Amino acid sequence: MTCTLDIEVDALELPRGLITTRITLPVVENTLKLLYPKWIPGTHSPYGPVQNIGGLDFNLPNGKALVWQRDALDPYRFICEVPKDSNSVVVSLRYICNQPSVNSRGIDSYGYSLLGIINWNTCILYPEGIQKDEIIVNASLKIPCSWKYASALESQCSQNEIIEFEPSTLTRFIDSPVICGKYLGTTAINVKDFPEHYIHVVSEFKSATQLKAEFIEKFYNLVAEAKNLFSVAHYKKYHFLVVLSDTIPNIGLEHFDSSLNALNENAFSDRWQLKGRSSYLLPHEFVHSWCGKYRLPIGMHTKDYNTAMDTRLLWV
Repeated sequence: MTCTLDIEVDALELPRGLITTRITLPVVENTLKLLYPKWIPGTHSPYGPVQNIGGLDFNLPNGKALVWQRDALDPYRFICEVPKDSNSVVVSLRYICNQPSVNSRGIDSYGYSLLGIINWNTCILYPEGIQKDEIIVNASLKIPCSWKYASALESQCSQNEIIEFEPSTLTRFIDSPVICGKYLGTTAINVKDFPEHYIHVVSEFKSATQLKAEFIEKFYNLVAEAKNLFSVAHYKKYHFLVVLSDTIPNIGLEHFDSSLNALNENAFSDRWQLKGRSSYLLPHEFVHSWCGKYRLPIGMHTKDYNTAMDTRLLWV
């Protein structure tokens, strides 16, 4: 059984710490059961930040409101009764960013005056009973005017400045976060006979996004060493998504063909910081693409994002 979700993410209010999502999905049964992602790979625990939902509405396409309720025993599960003659439902979800949580920070969304992070798991509900690889997502995104963005998802910008992403499975969609902001710099790393690699850096300060030549050379060496170590790559392209900011907490989370990293604003320019976390964070998450993403313990191969994951073999 397959299902297609049309997801419109409005992040125009991201500088205020707000994201609004409009999800249109087909109705197969009169009782619609939707789930908010709970177990996100990389966090190794049930930390989906459902507590940050600031608004939720269920409507028919004509705007008629539907009655819904949250499962009394599971705060990640929502139930809505739909009229028999209805073929689709529109869900509006409002998410409050920047909540003080250590547990969910790698999979949370953040928004400030000049930059932001969007983790798709924070702004989506998906139908219960359908495997995540059988759910197709057609997603679009609005960000503040003049902002740039980066993600592993292929995309294009339409005439009305809406970013339209390629159709993807729910698995790939949630595994591909977005960084965005007024100042975002991209550097390509090309190693012969190996996929293209990109370093995307966003910061409140333009100078922080402009990497020095000697620093770029270190990234070239990193990719070249990965080629020598693993011989082959399982991805078409790889994206280092980097946020350099003193307002966002430090983040390091691996993904299949990208990594989400947040460090202090001067992490790549301060020689003392480069002796610690600033030097090993990106290589660490990069290697996880092979070990922990492409090769994944059997206990983490779950059908959806609300089935408990057994992460024990991840540490072998």
